[in-house]
Amino acid sequence: MKNQPLRSAADGEFQDGPIGLACCPTLDPLQKRAERYAKEVSDEYNAISKKQRPPKLSMCVAVVRDKKTGIVYYARSGDFTYSGDRALKRSEAHPDLDMPIKSLETKIPLGSCAETKAINKALWDQQRRDGHTRKEDLQIAAANVADGSPKQCCKNCLRMTASMSVSPATARTAVNKNRWR
Repeated sequence: MKNQPLRSAADGEFQDGPIGLACCPTLDPLQKRAERYAKEVSDEYNAISKKQRPPKLSMCVAVVRDKKTGIVYYARSGDFTYSGDRALKRSEAHPDLDMPIKSLETKIPLGSCAETKAINKALWDQQRRDGHTRKEDLQIAAANVADGSPKQCCKNCLRMTASMSVSPATARTAVNKNRWR
């Protein structure tokens, strides 16, 4: 999937400063990225003919940013071979991911969450680049694909994001429902 540094304010995005948002404290650039990515995934799904499209759409997308490098990692929930975003197997999970052995949710299979996949990509990239990992250097935002609203973590992801900056700082409660409808 795509990994890219955060763009400048001139590109319509705002860089985070050491104390938070340097340019505009009312905007959350990582959450805006998650909303835009959710819209892209929704549009991509709707563009596939009904005969070829998978039976269901991803529920959530996640965007993880490494605060030191500015590199952004994207992932979508579910197990979709057409997009290359399949469920994360335990054998592929980074040891520092802190993935539970058994799912803490009854209806959510372990490794299918977008947050899990995006954090795992970031951790393996940190390991390759720096020789070690620091979850504290990661910031995460997630959005509902259906309407772009902020997505709340499931119990599995709450455990995995415990030492990370979660964007927005609130519990990612759903707001602005049906924004794209």
